[in-house]
Amino acid sequence: MNDSLLQAPSFSNGSFVEPKAQRESSLEAILRPTTIEDFLLNYYGKGILHVPGDPAKFADLLPWSVLNGILDHQALDLQMTLVKEGHILPVESYRAGRRLLAHRVTTLLREGATLIINHIDEKYGPIGALAQNLERTLNCRVGVNMYAAWRSSRGFDLHSDDHDVFILQVAGKKNWQIHGESIRFPVDTSGFRSNPPTKGPIWQSCLGPGDLLHIPRGWWHVALPCDVPTIHLTVGIYSPTALSLLTWLTNRLKSREMMRMDIPRIADAETKARYMTAVQELVSEALSEIDLLGTFLRESNAMAQTRPAFGLPWSAMPNVIPASDSCNIIFVPRQLDMQLNSGTGTVSVFALGSEFTFKAEAKEFIHWVFKNAPITLREFYKAFAGVTADQELAIFLVDAVTSGIIVLREPS
Repeated sequence: MNDSLLQAPSFSNGSFVEPKAQRESSLEAILRPTTIEDFLLNYYGKGILHVPGDPAKFADLLPWSVLNGILDHQALDLQMTLVKEGHILPVESYRAGRRLLAHRVTTLLREGATLIINHIDEKYGPIGALAQNLERTLNCRVGVNMYAAWRSSRGFDLHSDDHDVFILQVAGKKNWQIHGESIRFPVDTSGFRSNPPTKGPIWQSCLGPGDLLHIPRGWWHVALPCDVPTIHLTVGIYSPTALSLLTWLTNRLKSREMMRMDIPRIADAETKARYMTAVQELVSEALSEIDLLGTFLRESNAMAQTRPAFGLPWSAMPNVIPASDSCNIIFVPRQLDMQLNSGTGTVSVFALGSEFTFKAEAKEFIHWVFKNAPITLREFYKAFAGVTADQELAIFLVDAVTSGIIVLREPS
């Protein structure tokens, strides 16, 4: 690192205003007044939770004007489908090549189709912030799909999912019916949809703007529009399972010669028995590793794909630190995994599929940014004023930005 490129920024008077999308889209905020502890203990993966909310609670997540803008300007890359009464409408009925035909889409919606945009968290910042916040709190992958409808025809038929979902009612209203589960903790619902429930719903209600509904995975459900314009977001929570752990362990075992050998298909019973004993011993040894689950979670977090975060123009310049105190520090990885290397006086951060090494003093900076971001540069320097020189903080920021751990972004 060329220290001559670094200058401790000079700050003007200013104050930090936490971005609204971050402040209002935490798990705590969307569940309120239900607590996170109550949700995790009594509902997550276990039961239905309905939280009535203020009509404006989710309104800023996706106003109709924003949806129009997404359809206008991102149509070429939009993962959009139209469904009606359980059937996906043919793409050629509303597209010409990759271009949306707005008048045909509108006609189909007027006739009862439901508009679905998959992965809308990758298309619009506030919804992306919601997904990222939930990923960090629940320590798993989260994805968000949008459903908009106008008439009274249902989109999908009665079905179940292989993941827990939150339903966030953004605008309008929608009737929901939830049935029991056919099998606990399904991992691939396609194999279980041939066994739908035979009894009526165990819960049904009309969700209005600001309402939240949690449906555990494997619980059958159907949504029915109410002949009024409606938008809801389905937030999918994709939790790892023991099968995920075993898949990861299988990749680790590729280094063992025994596991790469051919199975003795053409051999006597004694040879096959010896082979199975050897395999069982290796697998048992691997499963007995101290803190195997912790290692799995740490490696999964380090290898997890992160949401794109750019800090242009500053991040592409030799001195990546803006002169303004209004820029926000954004922490990029989903989780923080650090290891202090006492023998070398360094700290390693495992993220973005790599290991990054910083001076040991940076451990406190990294942890503070992870806990508090998004935060302004001014607030960061203020937090360590009188303890660490501005020049040292600037060196850390440059290292962190060039590694991709953080980005510095001017406010919108």
